[in-house]
Amino acid sequence: MTSICVRDLHKRYKSRDGEVPALVSVDLDVKEGEFVTIVGPSGCGKSTLLYILGGFIGADEGRIEVEGKAVSLTRREWAVLECLSLNIGRVVAKDRLLQAIANWDEDIGANAIEVYVSRLRTKLGGSAPIRTVRGLGYRLDDTAG
Repeated sequence: MTSICVRDLHKRYKSRDGEVPALVSVDLDVKEGEFVTIVGPSGCGKSTLLYILGGFIGADEGRIEVEGKAVSLTRREWAVLECLSLNIGRVVAKDRLLQAIANWDEDIGANAIEVYVSRLRTKLGGSAPIRTVRGLGYRLDDTAG
C-alpha cells in the first residue's frame, strides 16, 4: 500500500523579476515502511518538496494523498496551514492569519479564518489538531508528543 502519493505538484516563488519555479509536475510514491532518499543538485527543489509534505509551506497546485486519503488544499488553506505550522504549539492571532491570506486581490470576509480553519480540520482530520484559543486565535498542536 502507498503511504504517500504526490501527483503533479507545483511550487513557485515570487521574486523581483517574476515567478521562479521550484517544483514543476512532481510525482512521488512512498510505500508503507519504505525508506526514501531525495537527492539532486542545490536549488532543484528537494527542501521545498519536504517542506510541502511536512505542511510547513503550501503547494501552488497538485494532489497529495496520505494513506489513501486525499489532502487537497486551496492556496488559502495552504497559507493558513503554513502560518500555523511555522508556529507549532504557539497561538497565532486571527489578524496574523488574515495577513497570510490577504495578499490575493479578492475581498476577504470577516469570518474567512473560521471558514478556512474549519475546512482544514475537516480535510486533515486528527493529523493536524488545530485548537481554537478563545479571544486569542488558533494553535496547531504538536502531534509528535
